[in-house]
Amino acid sequence: MGVSWFRYLELDRLLGEQGLSNREVNLAALSIIGRLIEPGSELGTLAWARERSALGEVLGTDFGSLSKNSLYQIADRLYSHKEVLERHLWQRERTIFNLKEHLILYDLTNTYLEGSGADNGKAHFGNSKERRHDCRLITLGLVVDEDGFPKTSRLFSGHQSEPATLREMVLSLARDRQYPDRPITVIVDAGVATEENVEMLKEARIGYVVVSRRRHDFPGEGAGYVTLRENERERIRLRVVEAGEEKVLYVHSLRKELKENSMRTKFERAFEEQLRLLKEGLSRANTTKRYDKVLERIGRLKERYRRVSSYYQIEVVRHEQRALDVTFRVNRPQELARRYSGSYFLRTNRLEWDEAEIWNTYNLIRRIEKSFQCLKSDLGFRPIYHQKEQRSDAHLFISVLAYHLLVSLEHRLRALGDHRSWSTIRKKLSTHIRVTVALRDKNNRCHQVRLNVKANPDQKRIYKDLLVKETMLAPQVTVG
Repeated sequence: MGVSWFRYLELDRLLGEQGLSNREVNLAALSIIGRLIEPGSELGTLAWARERSALGEVLGTDFGSLSKNSLYQIADRLYSHKEVLERHLWQRERTIFNLKEHLILYDLTNTYLEGSGADNGKAHFGNSKERRHDCRLITLGLVVDEDGFPKTSRLFSGHQSEPATLREMVLSLARDRQYPDRPITVIVDAGVATEENVEMLKEARIGYVVVSRRRHDFPGEGAGYVTLRENERERIRLRVVEAGEEKVLYVHSLRKELKENSMRTKFERAFEEQLRLLKEGLSRANTTKRYDKVLERIGRLKERYRRVSSYYQIEVVRHEQRALDVTFRVNRPQELARRYSGSYFLRTNRLEWDEAEIWNTYNLIRRIEKSFQCLKSDLGFRPIYHQKEQRSDAHLFISVLAYHLLVSLEHRLRALGDHRSWSTIRKKLSTHIRVTVALRDKNNRCHQVRLNVKANPDQKRIYKDLLVKETMLAPQVTVG
C-alpha cells in the first residue's frame, strides 16, 4: 500500500529526475514508508526492513546488508530537495484530489531532543508543547489547506517566537498559490495573530479569520445571538459585536465553559493550598520564615500557577526580616470568571460571511492540530536522537513526507465513507503478512515457500478502496 501511493504521488519519478539512482529511490521509499508503517528512528527502520518487512521484495531490493549510514545519507539527499519535493507534492495532490485550497491554516509546534543537543544550532530551551522543559527543542512551522494537505513546512529554533514566522511561511505561499477564482483566507490561532501580522495580511489583501488578542466588551443578554449545535452537551452562541473594516464575532461554547471551569477550579485549589501551607509553616519550627525567602517561594508559586495567580492579591505581613503572616484573596473575580467563561472573539475581513460561516471556518484550525498529532503519535516525529542540526532536520522532514502519504490515504478513504484514522487502518492491516513455510521432501531437501497470508474481507475492502492490488507478490519457491 505504501509503495502504491509512493508511486501514485510520482515520488519515484521526481526523485529520478533529481539525479537519484534506482537504489537511492528505493532507499527513499524505505525511509518514508518505514516512517508510515513502523514509525521510529532510522535504526528502527533498519531493523524493520531487515527482520519484519517484505518491502525489499516489493521494491526488488535486498535490504539485508543495508547500513544505518545509507539511511542517514538518503535522508540528507531528500532534505536537500525539500523545496522541489514540497512543490511537487502540492501540485500532484491538488490534481489527484481536486483540492479547493480556499483556506490556509498555519501553526507551529515543537518537539524535543534526547541528549544535550549542544551541536544543533536550532536546539534551544523553550516552552515545550509536551512539557519536556528539561530538553532542548526544535520548532516546526506547518501550512495545510482545509483538507489537511501540507503546503509547506519550515524548521525553526526551539525558542522561535510564533508571530515572527508568519511573513515567510504564509505570505509568500499565498502569493505563489493565489488564483483569481480561488480567493485565499488565512486562519491562525491567537499565538500568531498579532496586530502586526493582521496588518500584513490586510496589506497583502488576503482574507483572514483569527482569534482576537484585543480586549472586547462581553455582550449582554438579549437579541442578536445565533445559536448552533444546541443540546444538553453543547451549545454554541455567536454574536457580531463590531462591524466595519472587519467583523468581530463573540463566541461562547458551553462545552468549553465546562472544561475551563474545571481547569480553573483545579488551578485555584492547588494554588491556594500551597499558599496555606506556606502560611501555616510560619508558625512551625524548621520552616522558612525569612521575609525575602517567603517572597521567593511566593514568586515561584505565581510562576507555577500563572494561569490564575495574576488574579490574586497576596500580602506578606512582616516584622523586620521575619514574615509573620500571608494573606491572599481573588481581587479581580470578574476578569477571572471571564477568562474561564468558555468565550472568545474572532476577527475577520471576510465581511460577506455570516456568523456560522465565520465560526465554522475558524474551527478548521483543528485540521492542523490533527496534523501535529499525527506527526507526533503516528509518524515517529518525537523524540529526536540526532545531535547534529542537519541530521535532526532530515529526520523531521522524513516524517513530513510520510504525512503526505498518510493524509492522502485518509482523504481517499474518507471520500468513500471510511472515516477510520490511519492508526486504526494500520492495525487492521498488520495481520496481513508474508510468511515463509519450510518443508523437507523424501530426499531431505528443504523447500521454502514464500507466500502471502490470505487477506480477510475488511483488508480486501481497504485495498480495493486504496487502489492497491491484494497480492503484490507472487509465491516464491526455493530448494536448499
